[in-house]
Amino acid sequence: MLVRHLPSPRLRVSSCCTLRPPIVQTVIRLFSSAIPPTINVDTPGQTPSVQSTPQFKSQPRRSLRPLIYATAFLFLGLTAGQLFRFTIVPPPLPIPSSREDLILVQALNKDADALPIVQELRVHLEDWIEHEAYDRQSHAETEMSLSANIMKGSRGLGVQRQFWNRKDRRMITVIFYGGALAGWPGVTHGGVLATTMEESMERVAASNNPDRIGITQNFNIKYIQPTHANRFYIIRAELNEPATDVATGSIRVKARLEDATTGAICAEATSLFNTNQE
Repeated sequence: MLVRHLPSPRLRVSSCCTLRPPIVQTVIRLFSSAIPPTINVDTPGQTPSVQSTPQFKSQPRRSLRPLIYATAFLFLGLTAGQLFRFTIVPPPLPIPSSREDLILVQALNKDADALPIVQELRVHLEDWIEHEAYDRQSHAETEMSLSANIMKGSRGLGVQRQFWNRKDRRMITVIFYGGALAGWPGVTHGGVLATTMEESMERVAASNNPDRIGITQNFNIKYIQPTHANRFYIIRAELNEPATDVATGSIRVKARLEDATTGAICAEATSLFNTNQE
């Protein structure tokens, strides 16, 4: 009898087969993970090769913090540089009585009208008389005046509005010190403060004896804190009791310079005026 040998079937690894060679089961069990391995079985009796899928590492995300810091420091540097330039080397100020200067003076007068002290005094006009500082001077007197002529305009004494109390015989002056009056950058010169305060005190002394000319005999000033340029201030001048020196007939006056916004006292002064001159 002839016995015919049939060829043995090939073993194939399939997910649907329940019968698997031991080596295949071991490989599947060892490499079963999130990324399944690839198993190639081509030839019977040959050890299957296992090829793992390569894993690619994600590139780290770049932080925007250095860019943000660089932009912020650049902005701060440009801002500080501009502030430093305008403080040390400010732009040129307009010439007095020029078109630009007249526009600025008009704007300063509007700002003065909005000050609380001006609005408060205007409510009581029965006690206070409002006028400009040099509106009662002649043209010749104005031309010879340091404060009325040389220091006029928006860059100087842009506003100098006075309120006179007839009952208490005291004066309140709302004044603006411009940028050209600065001694140290941004700070009004002490001589300008002394001049404007002495003028307000002289008017108080002259009002006490209007038929005579007041001559300054003594003037003392105490600077308390810096007075910044391009800001509004208030000068309060009144008689300093005892107001009259019986022996000489002189009049004592005191004054105080205040910040129009904060009310901080910047300077104080006392003076003695001789009104015996006709």
